[in-house]
Amino acid sequence: QAFYQWIIQNFEYDYECNPLIQYFDVRKTLRTKQGLCFDFAHLFAAFCRSQNIPCYAVDGISRKNSADRHTWNRVYFDGSWWNMDVTFDTVQAKNQGELYGFRNIENVCSQDEEYLITKIY
Repeated sequence: QAFYQWIIQNFEYDYECNPLIQYFDVRKTLRTKQGLCFDFAHLFAAFCRSQNIPCYAVDGISRKNSADRHTWNRVYFDGSWWNMDVTFDTVQAKNQGELYGFRNIENVCSQDEEYLITKIY
């Protein structure tokens, strides 16, 4: 939760970035404190993995609009898997909106209500 709090309090969504191909550049993300969902999910996963906390990045396509793609995380702690969206919560925190937080899921491969999962890594 410390990694999650630090990211949502110190980073901003980069609305001007529209990459053709996504790749994660940890140095750039940390230096600029900006990024897209792909950057934030991979940064969170890197932080967790550095402390031996099982964590995956999850890619998906919106069930409502196939042009809408997103990346979020699944993390294991307290004996359970949790779905969490650090990108959504970063934006919501800046707008003083309701956070997604950590939502308990049955296992790392559980289906998502909003997105059709295309990759878990």
